[in-house]
Amino acid sequence: MIGILFAFLSAIITGVSLFLQKVSLNKISNWKQAIKSPKWIFSISLGIPAFYFFLFSLKFERLIIIQPIGYASLLVTIILEIYILKEKLELNEILSIMLFFIGSLFITNAFCDIFNILCW
Repeated sequence: MIGILFAFLSAIITGVSLFLQKVSLNKISNWKQAIKSPKWIFSISLGIPAFYFFLFSLKFERLIIIQPIGYASLLVTIILEIYILKEKLELNEILSIMLFFIGSLFITNAFCDIFNILCW
């Protein structure tokens, strides 16, 4: 159970990091400016603890359980874009996101491990 908590923590931090990278790079036109930008450097540095939390979660749970949780970082990024940047999602984007998460669960066979259904 602790591995799953650390995996979610890693996904949340990664999602925030990706969101902050997007926001900081919107105002930067070249790599020289990016390297000098404290916001961009901070957003990149958030990836370090997220990576360690992911590795720590693997100590307690199998990769087949942890990896789909890692995909939640995409969901965190999308939620932040919707609520902070006020971006609107179109129907095809919503369907794509849903299919992405459902597909990741099927590919990793997580339904079998979590719910004991759809085992093959």
